[in-house]
Formats: sequence, structure tokens, C-alpha cells
Amino acid sequence: MGYQHTCADHTIFTHHQDGILFIMVIYVDDFDITLSSLESIKKDKEELKKWYQMTDLGEISWILGVHVTCDCKAGTITLS
Repeated sequence: MGYQHTCADHTIFTHHQDGILFIMVIYVDDFDITLSSLESIKKDKEELKKWYQMTDLGEISWILGVHVTCDCKAGTITLS
């Protein structure tokens, strides 16, 4: 799919396409896809479903025991 793991952490994958930075974080059986295009997220999730059994839990609210709050209007993400 064009993703490459980062040198600093092999569970973080990035991909650049058409000026958009795609970021995927994977840890055992949890992962998060972050990018500015909802259509691109949907496309990547459909591609991953071809290879892996997965459940789409929608917009992130928890990952690895960390509560995630997104405020799109303010452009902020809060972790607690």
C-alpha cells in the first residue's frame, strides 16, 4: 500500500501521496490511521480488510489505554 515504517519506531508507518501525509500506528491488534482526507482513510481501511480480519470502531476515542479527544474545529487532539 506504499507505507514505510519509520526508523525511530517500527510500529509507525508513513506514506506520502498527492501532498497528503498518511500515518498508521500499529500495536499488536490495535491500529490508528491519521490523515486529512476521510476518503483516503476509507480507501485504506477497505484495502486492509482484504488482507486482515478487522472491526472498524469508528473515530478514535481510546488506543492502548489512552483516552483520545479530537476537536476538529479547534484543530486539537488531547491525550489523557
